[in-house]
Amino acid sequence: MSRTSSPAGWIAALTLVASLLGASPAARSQGADPEAAFQAGVQALRAGQVYDAIERLRLAELARPDDPQLQVLLGQAHLAAGLWVPARRNFEAALAADPGDGLAAFMVGYTLYLSARYPEAEEALARAQTMARDNPNPTIYRALALLRLGQLDEAELQLDLAGRAARDDPAALRGLAEIALARDDLEAALGHAAAAASRAPTDVETRILLGQIQLRRGEAAAALPDLERLANEHSNRSDVLYVYSQVLLRSGRREAGRQAVERFRTQKAVEERIRLLEAELSVDPGNLERRLDLVEALLSNGQPGTARIHLGPAVRDHPGDPRVQTLADRVRR
Repeated sequence: MSRTSSPAGWIAALTLVASLLGASPAARSQGADPEAAFQAGVQALRAGQVYDAIERLRLAELARPDDPQLQVLLGQAHLAAGLWVPARRNFEAALAADPGDGLAAFMVGYTLYLSARYPEAEEALARAQTMARDNPNPTIYRALALLRLGQLDEAELQLDLAGRAARDDPAALRGLAEIALARDDLEAALGHAAAAASRAPTDVETRILLGQIQLRRGEAAAALPDLERLANEHSNRSDVLYVYSQVLLRSGRREAGRQAVERFRTQKAVEERIRLLEAELSVDPGNLERRLDLVEALLSNGQPGTARIHLGPAVRDHPGDPRVQTLADRVRR
């Protein structure tokens, strides 16, 4: 369905999407009015109902595709759902509508960073630095992009430029810890990582980094309890499983370590398949077989919310397909 479809057509189709995917009756009733859908999306986003927010804001987007405020909100919702690519497109659309928007410029660079497109992220964040001089985030995340590119000295320089903000920001502290770890300064690395953990105790990346530092310090047994909890909480993350396997092996638990290595390899293959399917759909969004494969993979990986968003276009365009309806039932459950 294109953005030039008749209002009656896209309202009817998206009402069906909401019905099949379990949106509330109140949200469905608001779907007939793009402005009501926008307001419902804002309310859902404020309430932390990310997937409902995406559905409502996407409906409003059909009527207001060039609205920068809507694009920023939809980008934030996609970001909260872990959907980096659509989030970046929303922020790029907002920036195109308002080229002087420093926040949108930063968010473009930030989503490129999250997507591991580090050279592009570094360039975008450098531009955002000049547009949002009072915001330390472009500088912090430019430093992190440079760190991923192996430019330790330049990354450290950028964090120095961020000043006090970098000393208080968990992501910046994690960057300082990674720089120290790369230089084999384990005490400094542990100090920065511990400071990051005190500010963001549930942050997965910081907990992984603490485990890596403890491994390098020969303290695998001390790292094991938190890594075990982390592996149970995030069994669908290969980065967690990898560090957990190494901690087990270094703690002398060889059989458990070998099992964790196999879990890591299996999960890594699942993640690579999901990324490949997402990439194929970004080029060919109308490919129903690939879309259904992706939804199936996401459901099997314990990501029903993301599966719900990817299933929406199939429900809209193929409402009579029994495979689509079967997956919609699984998403609801």
